[in-house]
Amino acid sequence: MLSVVIMGPDTSISRGDLQSRLGLGSGAIRSLIVRLTLNHLAAVSTDGMRLRGLGVDVKEAISRRIRGPVEVKLDYLKMDRANVAYVVKGVTASASEAVRLRDAVVRYAGTGATACQVEGDVISVPGVTDSLENLSHPDNETLRRLRPLDGDLVFISSAPSTAVAASAGAAAMFDLLQGR
Repeated sequence: MLSVVIMGPDTSISRGDLQSRLGLGSGAIRSLIVRLTLNHLAAVSTDGMRLRGLGVDVKEAISRRIRGPVEVKLDYLKMDRANVAYVVKGVTASASEAVRLRDAVVRYAGTGATACQVEGDVISVPGVTDSLENLSHPDNETLRRLRPLDGDLVFISSAPSTAVAASAGAAAMFDLLQGR
C-alpha cells in the first residue's frame, strides 16, 4: 500500500523512482506494477505510472487515517540508521499490539519498531513508560513536531535504509488496521 501512498493521480512516477523509494528490486517492481494495473489502481504510460480511479480513492482513504512516512531523527527510540514515523488517527495500541507491530516490521525486513500512544499532551510508550518526556526529552520533542492528537498512535519503524523502514512500517500498520 505504500506504493499507492507515494503515487498520485496528477504526477507520474518512473519505475526507477518507485524502485528506489520502496527499496525493492526490479522484479518486485514489475510484479507490483502488474498487480496495481490489474486491480485498476494505477495506469502506466510512457511518462511513468500514476494512480487512477480506485487507486485515488484508496490513497484518499489512507491519507485521512494515516500521516507519514516522515523521516525522524531520534535518540532513545532509534533502533537503526533510518527511522520513520507514521501518525495513525484514533488508534490505541496495547503493549501486546505494540509487540505485534514490532514483530511485523521485522518480518517485513525492518530492524524494529516502537508504538507510542498520545493521551492528552503526553506521549507514552505502552509497556515501557507513561511519559516519553521522562525517558528522552529530544525524542518527545521530535514526535511532538508531528502534531499528533489525543488518541493517536505514533508508530516508528526502523531499518538500515529509509525505504525499507517506510515499507516495513506501512506493511505492519496495514496488518494492524486490517485486524480491526
